[in-house]
Amino acid sequence: EDVEKDTSGVIVVPSDSTLFYRQMITDIEGEITFDKIVQCEDLQFSFTNATVSCPTPEILAVEGKDVIIDNENGIIRGIDPGVVDNLDEYIYAKAPGELVVKASQDNRMGTGTVVELVLRGEVLETYTVVVAGDVNGDCLVDATDYVWLDLAETYDVSLEGVSALAAELTGDGVVDVSDKIALDS
Repeated sequence: EDVEKDTSGVIVVPSDSTLFYRQMITDIEGEITFDKIVQCEDLQFSFTNATVSCPTPEILAVEGKDVIIDNENGIIRGIDPGVVDNLDEYIYAKAPGELVVKASQDNRMGTGTVVELVLRGEVLETYTVVVAGDVNGDCLVDATDYVWLDLAETYDVSLEGVSALAAELTGDGVVDVSDKIALDS
């Protein structure tokens, strides 16, 4: 029967199954504790204070890296500009999930790179990488990004989405001259 977190229920094991614990795949979050004897024809399993955990896939930052994973907004920050090939030294998927990375340009990871959290071929979550200063999403922080900041600040050109997030370098929520100074230094 269906069982919710912190409740009890019945697990039915097919009589020809010898792989009970490998067949316990569920979407229940948290832990379920069993203190029952389950019988199906000639098989008998006894569980006393056994705990079955159902791991939930998620994207995590590699320890020691200043990566911020904003699950609410689907944003990943703290990746260095121009990272090539993969993001393994920055983030990883907690099992049983896996990461699918769709690089921006020339297999480089910059603002706009899409990272998908996938479980058994199904996309569970989609995140977008924001590299501080990589306003135009070319995976570099250079004079072109400075020009975009200048256009936004001097000529009131509107930056939107991840470009606006990459341009906001000072943490004050506004793209202005202080962000140009931060990029220039």
